[in-house]
Amino acid sequence: MGEREALLQCARQNLQAICECIRDGLVANFGPELHLALTWSISLDSDIAQGIVRMAESGEKAAEAGGVEASDLIAMTTHGYTGVQKWTMGSIAERVLHATRLPVLLVRPADMIVRERMEKERQTKTAL
Repeated sequence: MGEREALLQCARQNLQAICECIRDGLVANFGPELHLALTWSISLDSDIAQGIVRMAESGEKAAEAGGVEASDLIAMTTHGYTGVQKWTMGSIAERVLHATRLPVLLVRPADMIVRERMEKERQTKTAL
């Protein structure tokens, strides 16, 4: 197995584990009454934002999945960088938001929210 195939296999395993955690209610409990269909796919593209939009809007035929249909929504996490960080890191989420006709749900990663709260608490304590 080559390096590319190994990376794809690792990505598949990671995405499958995340889907299972979501379905089991370990990440978020949506409730069975919503009847959400949770899917994922892997696409190799030199432009990440363009690849996300292409897959979400058009779908893609995949041999192992029998084809991936177009999506109703794009959900992404974002670090919410501004200023110099955004300029140097770029913003895939922002590029997706401006390139797609689909609704986009942007969520900050939980670990980042916790870190920010801890930093605010530390600043509050030192200010007193």
